[in-house]
Amino acid sequence: MFLYKYLDRESIRLKINLIFEIPIIKILNIINIKPNHISIFGLFLAMISSYFIANGNFILSPIFLLLSGICDLLDGSLARYNKLVTKFGGVLDSTLDRFGEAAIFIGIAIYFDIYATILPQILVLLALSTSNVVTYLRSKAEILGIKCEIGIMTRTERLLILFVSLSLNNFFDFILLFAIIFIFILSLLTVFQRIRHISNSL
Repeated sequence: MFLYKYLDRESIRLKINLIFEIPIIKILNIINIKPNHISIFGLFLAMISSYFIANGNFILSPIFLLLSGICDLLDGSLARYNKLVTKFGGVLDSTLDRFGEAAIFIGIAIYFDIYATILPQILVLLALSTSNVVTYLRSKAEILGIKCEIGIMTRTERLLILFVSLSLNNFFDFILLFAIIFIFILSLLTVFQRIRHISNSL
């Protein structure tokens, strides 16, 4: 991914797994929590974050967004740890991720009602649409047998930008709008990157 271009991503992932994920996964095993339970709970947390965004609460909204992102990490890790990886689980996780991300953008669109023009809300819809196309292209490529994780604005980058912008919006009330514009432009660029990659691979 773009943010990890100059880093050893596998090494970082391994360290996170050992320090953070494995201890939590062991606790989840003890209380008999399943991967699908975590996926559903992650969607619930995203919806709570959306509610706080819509009401202009930029203290709690990034916290719940972060917790939702943590759930997105843990569900897959728990499934792999317990050898419970299934095709249906992958489909369910991806579907709930789309709903959760849409909820966040909807919350932002509602919050942008503070502006005298609908242009910011239109930008939110454009950002959401291009983000969904980025994800769709990866799924379509995988159906064709093509690995397609390239692009400068994948889901990880989107969530990180949203988390940072939500956290700072209390101090700079324009930063969330700038973040949406940034996500839209770079997601659109990522769409072209992935289309080109799929075309070359075929």
